Amino acid sequence: MDLNPDLPTGDEKAEKVQGMFDRIAPRYDFVNRIMTFRLDVRWRKQTVQALELEKDSLVIDLACGTIPAFSSSQQKSPVPQARSITNESFSSSRA
Repeated sequence: MDLNPDLPTGDEKAEKVQGMFDRIAPRYDFVNRIMTFRLDVRWRKQTVQALELEKDSLVIDLACGTIPAFSSSQQKSPVPQARSITNESFSSSRA
């Protein structure tokens, strides 16, 4: 059952979704900080701490967005391998 026949499907849908992520990537971290009153920073730090990583641990972060989770965890020296839907996320990264 097609709820909205005007919505793209298949390759066209994939292109639209990637385009959307490309457009929001440059502002994503800024907007996230505002929306969460900077709680996202604490959530990321707590997540990294909960992993109890050993020095030089390999970490694979899927759908990582702009990679902020491991950018502040250099004291533990994780080796992040980041994968995201869009390359624009990486060019906007501070990591």
